Amino acid sequence: MAFIPMILKVLHIILAVALILGVMFMQSKSDSGLAGIMGGTGGHSARNIKGLDENFRVMLRYVAVGFLATSFFNALII
Repeated sequence: MAFIPMILKVLHIILAVALILGVMFMQSKSDSGLAGIMGGTGGHSARNIKGLDENFRVMLRYVAVGFLATSFFNALII
């Protein structure tokens, strides 16, 4: 049973990195952030497809919920 907390912590770290990268690369209404620095304007980007952007937001929402759940369970274990 000692391997469950270790697996939970590794999953928590993976979700944290995925959440940070997802927020960094999320396309905003303005050209600020990392996408604006790299020249990713709204009109000339391949991510201008509305379906792809909405799917990315839904996926990022699930990552955030998973991060919240692993945070809660890590707090209970420690």
